[in-house]
Amino acid sequence: MPAKRRRAKAARKSVSARAREIYQANPDSIMPPVIVSEELALELDRLTLIAQPDIEALIEQLAKPRI
Repeated sequence: MPAKRRRAKAARKSVSARAREIYQANPDSIMPPVIVSEELALELDRLTLIAQPDIEALIEQLAKPRI
């Protein structure tokens, strides 16, 4: 299986309630295409200051209120 396909499947993770809280308290923690907040990056299991190809989808998930 090509690396791109494996990466795309691995990127589909749900966003935790804690990650939503962090983002909603400080929307500047993400400056597309990078995550600048170390706390948020740790919660999302991502790296800080590294371009994220799926950042727009991630921002949508973080901005949604938890149901």
